[in-house]
Amino acid sequence: MLFPTVVKYMGTKGMIIMNEEIIRALARNLKISAEQVQNTLSLLEQGATVPFIARYRKEMTRGLDEEQICLLINSTSTRSSWQNVKKLY
Repeated sequence: MLFPTVVKYMGTKGMIIMNEEIIRALARNLKISAEQVQNTLSLLEQGATVPFIARYRKEMTRGLDEEQICLLINSTSTRSSWQNVKKLY
């Protein structure tokens, strides 16, 4: 199992809890693995920038480039406006 039913990310803006279904849907739509989605979102929530992730965290994202990371960000923010995501402060 790559990730639990509920995935938690602790970032600078609080904790985001994301449902496994959302991660799988994002992965399927972007044609990448769920692990890539999970790891990239975690890095973003920790405050890492897109260029930093693309250049220095390839091992975590399994080689996602800047364009793919930006597509993930856009897909995440437009995907039902995070309707299934809760932010805890």
